[in-house]
Amino acid sequence: MTKLEQEKFAEISQMISLISNKVAVPLFLIFWALDLIYVPQYKWEFLAVRSLIIPTALIVYWWLPRAGTLIDVERIGLFLALMSAAILNAMIYVIGEGALYGIALHLVAVGGLSFIPWNRRYFGYAALAIYGPYLVIQATYLESSDDYSHLAVTTFFIGGMVMLTWVIKSFREATRERELAIRQDLEREILKRVQTQQALTIARDQALVATRAKESFLANMSHEIRTPLTAVIGYADSALDDDQTTQQRLDALKTIRRSGNHLLSIINDILDFSKVEAGELQVEKLPINPLQQVAEVESLVMGLANAKGLDFGIDYEFPIPEKILSDSVRIKQILLNLCSNAIKFTDKGSVRVAVHYDALSRELSFRVKDSGIGMTPEQLGKLFKPFQQADSSTARRFGGTGLGLSLSKNLANLLGGDLFVRSEPGMGSIFEFKLQLEAS
Repeated sequence: MTKLEQEKFAEISQMISLISNKVAVPLFLIFWALDLIYVPQYKWEFLAVRSLIIPTALIVYWWLPRAGTLIDVERIGLFLALMSAAILNAMIYVIGEGALYGIALHLVAVGGLSFIPWNRRYFGYAALAIYGPYLVIQATYLESSDDYSHLAVTTFFIGGMVMLTWVIKSFREATRERELAIRQDLEREILKRVQTQQALTIARDQALVATRAKESFLANMSHEIRTPLTAVIGYADSALDDDQTTQQRLDALKTIRRSGNHLLSIINDILDFSKVEAGELQVEKLPINPLQQVAEVESLVMGLANAKGLDFGIDYEFPIPEKILSDSVRIKQILLNLCSNAIKFTDKGSVRVAVHYDALSRELSFRVKDSGIGMTPEQLGKLFKPFQQADSSTARRFGGTGLGLSLSKNLANLLGGDLFVRSEPGMGSIFEFKLQLEAS
């Protein structure tokens, strides 16, 4: 049901319940009193009238809670109108022509017909049920007098009452619809303001989270930048010392170079992430050899693995295409990030890279598996968020800006692929970079 129909349903049910419960007993008592006053002349007639009241109320009392639609409750109202008209018309017929009762009948009918929001068909049924028997009674009284002008006037009067009732009802319906429309507009406006307030609250919370994350990032970044810069400055001063030997100066220059490269990688990550956030990072689609990219990454990270005593190797699952269309720099950047992270968070054991190609789906995958510290589900939930690491203790112990994995996932998406992770605490992690290949 629409909202207007629901209101009609509630209004009709309330009115029918009021009439059947609140009017039935007093009406019964009135007829009982009339029975005493007119005894013995109308004893059986008033007893018959009285016998209609309580059964009608009981039927309505049983029927009303079982009504589930607007049509059902209108049918109950039609039944109540028919029974009420039968009772009133019985009074008119019993007592006589009864002009006084006729006026009371008209007033009751106008009130009931105008206040109950009937549909057009049921309004006609109710008018016919109420006024039809009355006209029949009036026609019966004219059999002896042949005063048809009185019947015509009565009919004209009843027609006017029905029209007046319809006007009142239509006005009430229009007023109710306007009121409902205004209320719905108000509810929509309130809902819109509530949604706007919720959106502002969410935006504020997100801004606070982003601010905290950036503050944390700036603190980590300052530490990450300060460390290689301190090494550069310190070893540069050592190299300028006249007491240093040639070998010591060479070692200092090598340290300066390593620190400079580390500093450059940090700055490159920051710049690349800024370009991704601004939507300005472009990727190339050129013919490249994926095996060559893996080999170059292996040569870059093998020294880091050997320094920690880790078993590092590449497992090729042939056949693997020799040429693909992609960006060699970004593929190497992603693989280098994954392998460096795996080595960083693995104290003992191995780091293995598996390269696999699915010819059916044209999907090339690089799976980096380590035997490191692993991660909890909570840590996995924020792993690819920028400026964040697994937790604060991880940042203190292993360092880093927290941009690498977020940047790698964004780069994988730009290349037409994605980055996935599976991990358990103490059982190591598996990062898989899947790349959907285009026709070369």
